[in-house]
Amino acid sequence: MRQSLKTSLLTLAAAALAAAPARGAVSLESGSIALAFYQLTPGAGGGSFGPNTYIFDLGQASLYRENTKYGVSVSTINPGIASSNIGMDLATAFGPNWADSGTIRWTVVGNIGDTDPTVAGDPARTSYISRATDTISATVPPAVSSSNSTGLNSDIKSLFAGVQNSPSADNADGTIIPISALRTVDEHVNPTTLGLYFTLGTDPTQRFDAGTFTDRNGNQLEGALDIYRLIHTTNEADLTAGYSSGEAVVRNGQFIGTIASIPPGISPSSRNRPPRCSDSAGPWEPVSAAAAMPERHLSQSTKSLIHPITHRS
Repeated sequence: MRQSLKTSLLTLAAAALAAAPARGAVSLESGSIALAFYQLTPGAGGGSFGPNTYIFDLGQASLYRENTKYGVSVSTINPGIASSNIGMDLATAFGPNWADSGTIRWTVVGNIGDTDPTVAGDPARTSYISRATDTISATVPPAVSSSNSTGLNSDIKSLFAGVQNSPSADNADGTIIPISALRTVDEHVNPTTLGLYFTLGTDPTQRFDAGTFTDRNGNQLEGALDIYRLIHTTNEADLTAGYSSGEAVVRNGQFIGTIASIPPGISPSSRNRPPRCSDSAGPWEPVSAAAAMPERHLSQSTKSLIHPITHRS
């Protein structure tokens, strides 16, 4: 074993259509958020990792944090993203049946390093982390101690460092990194860490299983991740986020959106949108909105909505 979105929402679609050709390399900058995928096959000792990981650079976190639009693509929120299509990359990294294999996990992470300057209202040691959500209940915002905040930030910073100058995959903003490389995502999750995830005791990842589940509004989802921002200090911090009515509290998760995996053939809709609620209002009703195409694309929405992130092809 090796050592070791205020209401915003992301939609990621992976597709069968061709993405932009590979160009250059991927580097995660301080102040960015990224999607991280890895493969874990169940077995003795917590299971075994597959040979590859996949990282997709979503760009500057503040773009998603401050977004107030619903059902728009990630490339609309961040025009620097050439294509939101990652289907070919995921199939290359994990095989054509990756979405149904029951072995692929995903998470969202973001970071402003401990010695880095403030980035667009995110001061040093700000972290972004996800929590899996489903139709049963909304996630509870994470709250961490000062030491855990430091450890979380350090682990994400290590992952970011491991991505620097990694060759682009078919999508220019994605990269396939073998677990034989240093500082890959598998080094920061169970079983490598004996039950910890980026030094935290709560699992921020979600597994893709065959089929879909139905949210409380009757929408079909393959998976969904709530995304939280954790500031380490209020000094130089922008305390607001999108539609949120509350302000960020030190080391307490501030909801900025949800990433959802939605099957193809479902048209985006805000019909089932629940009332907006504040970060302190407790559970909220997730609602899906999918692109009417058999692709896997990225997009963002508001706190009370879940936008399509991944569509089955």
